[in-house]
Amino acid sequence: MSDYVIFNNRLVERKNAIVPAGCRALTLGESCFETMRVYSGGYVLGFVDHLERLMRGAVMLGYDAREHAETFRAGDCASMLLKLLEAHSLLNADARVRIQIGRLDESSIKEETSPEFFFMMTASEASKAGEPVKLGFSARERISAAASDASVKWSYYAPNVMELNKGRNEGFDDVLLMDGEGNISCAATANVFFVKDDEIITPWLQSGALHGITRKLLMRALLENGIHANEKPVSRIEAETCDAAFITSSVREIAPVLQVGDKARNADHPMVEKVMKLFAEHRSHHRKKLTDL
Repeated sequence: MSDYVIFNNRLVERKNAIVPAGCRALTLGESCFETMRVYSGGYVLGFVDHLERLMRGAVMLGYDAREHAETFRAGDCASMLLKLLEAHSLLNADARVRIQIGRLDESSIKEETSPEFFFMMTASEASKAGEPVKLGFSARERISAAASDASVKWSYYAPNVMELNKGRNEGFDDVLLMDGEGNISCAATANVFFVKDDEIITPWLQSGALHGITRKLLMRALLENGIHANEKPVSRIEAETCDAAFITSSVREIAPVLQVGDKARNADHPMVEKVMKLFAEHRSHHRKKLTDL
């Protein structure tokens, strides 16, 4: 079967989703995206949150959200997504979905022009959620919160990916990035939480950590169950001496940590197991069917 994508609101073969070689999304990284997990049977969690974050980034790039309202209406976007999942025979499997909006115009950075954009949605079978991970440390500083709006997922991921590749070559699944003060910001592809003496701590957003959707949903679920996650500066020493840790992302959901640096961690720690259970309950109560959006 041919590989399909949604390109500018139409289902097309991937080879026919063409963008100009010199478009600003490619040459300048003027693009934003969302990645999410769609569960077997066509269920989603936090779908509107993802669309709102995507719209925020697109508007910052100059996208006219009023002219293309269907892009961000949950029902219209869900209909496009269902077509894509059906084309890939993924309606009865967990899928990894990526939505991207980028600038198509080929103007130089100095020229003023009316921006043009492409909208693209891709889907593939998702890996199993909740698989334990090993975390290394990166020497690279995370782009600061003051320099880049971390409330949006921008496409200029090269620094993160380079550090991720280094970490994987050393046997890690992901790496922890630091802020300008030498504290933990987040992992290259996820937010991170640590457990110490049954207290849950996580880097505050001032560290430049991504405003993760799963991070937000988890913290909401914890509060609903009387558990407070302390957002604060988290030093490398705190990360190295924690009792347990876990990461959050929309595709991985909650993944326990087996190792931080060269120190083994208890992936079966009671608090981590409790967090995973509470999130699973939250997901079952709050997920929406795409056909109902």
